[in-house]
Amino acid sequence: MSIRIHKDVKFPRGSAPFIKHVVDTIDGAGASLDIRPGKYLVDEGSRYGGECAEEGITLAGKNPFMWPTLIHEFGHFTQFLDGHPLWETADHDTFWDWLTGKKTMTSVEAFNTMIDIVLLEHDCEKRAMKLITKFDLKVDLEEYAQRANTYFYFYQFTYLNRKWIGSSTTIYQDAIVKTMPTKIVPKKNIMKIDMEMMDLYDRTLNSKRKK
Repeated sequence: MSIRIHKDVKFPRGSAPFIKHVVDTIDGAGASLDIRPGKYLVDEGSRYGGECAEEGITLAGKNPFMWPTLIHEFGHFTQFLDGHPLWETADHDTFWDWLTGKKTMTSVEAFNTMIDIVLLEHDCEKRAMKLITKFDLKVDLEEYAQRANTYFYFYQFTYLNRKWIGSSTTIYQDAIVKTMPTKIVPKKNIMKIDMEMMDLYDRTLNSKRKK
């Protein structure tokens, strides 16, 4: 379809082989890569750094985490290319509609929907870590894993509150991120609610909303 990378977007030194791999893969699949000049993408009032669909990848090129976000979203694109089962069945739209009250589900149905999404993210992050290692990308693996784990547990917190609290930037508070393991947690850890983690998220995120 098309490759559009804004002229002001900067990539880390030594990243050219990976960028070429991304561009060649996306272009070869007839999809698009669109890296825009803004700091955020916005949808229904929510701000975030990037997204991936079968049509391709869109990124906010001036987002401070654009580089790891590109790696992450490309991990999602490889899930699509590989036909990962959860790419088709993990239903983000249904979960979002449940969060916003547009759809009714039982708590068990909502939980199972949330878990499918988290397991898809878990597989994506494992792929991203392999890409970082394979292409020797300038990303700290331990910090990347901590942020990935933060996102996994944030879905649990969102499920319990039935509300998307914060944004793709505000959820990554040091008080949360720095407590996370420096390796991707096993799948079994994220398939059940960790109430100690939920208490940490509640103290950190909800206290900031009340100020």
